[in-house]
Amino acid sequence: RFRTGGSGRKSPAMPATRRRRGPEALEGEQEETTGKEAQRSVRQRQSREQDAAGPQEYDLADGMWNFTQTQVEPWVLTHDDTMPMDDTLPIGPDEEKMLVSKMSRYVLMKGSHLEPIQTSKLNEEVLGAKYRKKRNLARQILARAAAHVNKTFGYRLLRVPETRFPQPRFKDCYFLVNGIQDGPLRTALGREQHPAMKGLLMVVFAAIYASNHNSQNNRTTETHLVAYLDKIDTMSKAVRQQLFGHQNWSDVLATLCRQHYLLKTMQKDPEGNTLNVLELGPRAFLEVGRKQIVYFIHEAVGEDVDRVVLEELEESAAQDQECQ
Repeated sequence: RFRTGGSGRKSPAMPATRRRRGPEALEGEQEETTGKEAQRSVRQRQSREQDAAGPQEYDLADGMWNFTQTQVEPWVLTHDDTMPMDDTLPIGPDEEKMLVSKMSRYVLMKGSHLEPIQTSKLNEEVLGAKYRKKRNLARQILARAAAHVNKTFGYRLLRVPETRFPQPRFKDCYFLVNGIQDGPLRTALGREQHPAMKGLLMVVFAAIYASNHNSQNNRTTETHLVAYLDKIDTMSKAVRQQLFGHQNWSDVLATLCRQHYLLKTMQKDPEGNTLNVLELGPRAFLEVGRKQIVYFIHEAVGEDVDRVVLEELEESAAQDQECQ
């Protein structure tokens, strides 16, 4: 270390000398340490009491929105996810067990990466050339693997509603979602599985669903959504990078599109300009559902959901189920 003297030259800094402290100083330090330990003990006790009491509620009169999610169940999971299974297969029991185990690992791997499971790729990616020519075998093995995964882990394999997503890439397409129905358990699992991202998803879904850009089809432009997130966001880019993996909202939304939570299309405005339009993707429908999003929006502003809105949502969900 160097210290600059009056002549402008740098001279080595003198080491600091430590003064002897008397008994009074030592007693003062001990009292200060004891006080800090007592404060730390109080904070730890308060933290344990808050954890035992559960999530805190905020009064809307204080000017804060209450984003507490009281409805933990995605209603769309009322859809029947049972896949038809034949009693017998054109293979032996040992081969069946091997293929079901292989398919189960494939389904879990796809689910962990938030990737879709497309039946058109099962022969190539799972069964192989040996079983390619056996008619309908891939679907039957997938159905048995789905039942095994559900029984063992509680996950459900749900088919994308083609009435909502008629795009060819979603034909005979499935997503693995958490089907555990126990509310406290789902909440506990949610705290361990990136709660910040789950909270962001609900805010993004709500912003799209309540957008004025296209309220009939629940769509909004990417520009409007990014501007909205910038407006309500108070965190630094470093914190955003830590929580969501990106500093810019456009990159975060691109990730949500790759994970099929959002669906991006390109449209023209009246002036001929190209717009990137975002809407809810198939994973948003299967994991959350429109009814849960509507409840979330109304709870955030302290209003009750109109019964007419609920009836329309239930009727729409019934139509989706009939077309499965």
